Amino acid sequence: MRRIAFSLFLFLTTFLNAQTVQEINRYLTYFNNQHIEVNNLAMTYLQYSVHSNDFGTIEQQRQKLIKQLNNSIEFMEKVQPIEGGEELKITALEVFRSYTESFNLDFVNLMQLKAESQSSYEAMEKYFAARKEAEQKVDKAAKRYGEAQIAFAEKHNIEIKEAEQNAGMQEINLLNNYHQSIFLKYSKILMRNNEFMQYLNTQNIENISKSRSQLAKDSEATIKVLEAMPAFKEDTEYRDAVTAFVREIEKLALGDYKDLETILKKAETERTEEDVNAFNKAIQNFQTIIPQINAIVNEKGSELLKKYVPKPRVAKQL
Repeated sequence: MRRIAFSLFLFLTTFLNAQTVQEINRYLTYFNNQHIEVNNLAMTYLQYSVHSNDFGTIEQQRQKLIKQLNNSIEFMEKVQPIEGGEELKITALEVFRSYTESFNLDFVNLMQLKAESQSSYEAMEKYFAARKEAEQKVDKAAKRYGEAQIAFAEKHNIEIKEAEQNAGMQEINLLNNYHQSIFLKYSKILMRNNEFMQYLNTQNIENISKSRSQLAKDSEATIKVLEAMPAFKEDTEYRDAVTAFVREIEKLALGDYKDLETILKKAETERTEEDVNAFNKAIQNFQTIIPQINAIVNEKGSELLKKYVPKPRVAKQL
């Protein structure tokens, strides 16, 4: 999920002569309307990225956003600045061009990194770091535009207040950080477990032993961190599902996986029928339990995002 924060403001004029108020309000509204249009499409793009699994539809929303950004830039370039309004125009154009660059390049590159992120935990960390950098770039630009609005309003004695829509964006940012933090911990343990299973297939005892030991150690540390994490708006289901998943992995690392390691350390001629049965049972336990718990993790993660990110509006023909 991509978090996108834009600053929107409502304008309340104070005492100025009527002509000046009208001129200043019109000028400020020119830029504010463009920002609202972009913000609405960015929000829709975010909503589709959460609620839809259709990558084609998500890409269509991104293209709509890019088109609006280009249209807004073209419109703002033609706006004649009023006295004292040059800086607002310059800043608005720079900010919108920064948005365009981000959604044209940064977020496209992220899709490639996302595809590669399944290969290893390090690739997953790289993807999230790049995503955070792209999001911060957009956030920084939005903040700069908001500061330009405030500076212009103060110069012309206009009172402004933050629009309610900003509060929603801020909540989504907090949600994204919360979800990402838990997801990274889950991904680390999942990939460490997959690594152990790969070594198990090669029957390289040294690698198996090191991998199992590291898996048990990481699981124990992750459980402690998850238990200390607060809820998100009193919602703990995703955190608890990941905690249960990691607990099961830790149990396997200290139990069945250790038994597998012990059996494989024996020479083939020394392995009994009991060893073979225990080995197969351990593998069966893994193949049965982990997919079930993993499905719950994915379900609760999806539910958390969908619960706090509103669905995109869909027009219906009457």
